[in-house]
Amino acid sequence: MLRQQQAEIEDLKNANRFIQNFAEEQHQKAVALEMRELTDKEIGQFKGEWYRNGYASFYDLVKAILRKASEI
Repeated sequence: MLRQQQAEIEDLKNANRFIQNFAEEQHQKAVALEMRELTDKEIGQFKGEWYRNGYASFYDLVKAILRKASEI
C-alpha cells in the first residue's frame, strides 16, 4: 500500500514538473512574440520626427521608440 502511494506521489511530482516546464516554455514563446526589434529605418524615422517636433531630450526620443515598439 505504501509503495503504491509513493509511486503515485512520484507520478504526481513528475506530472507537476512537466506542467511547470510546459508553462514556462509557453510563457517564453509568448514573450518572444510580444517583443520585436525595431529596424534601423524605423528608428531613423523616429529620430527625424524627434528633431522636427523639437523634443529637447534624448529621453523623449527613447520614450517615443519604446511606445512604438509596444504598439506592435
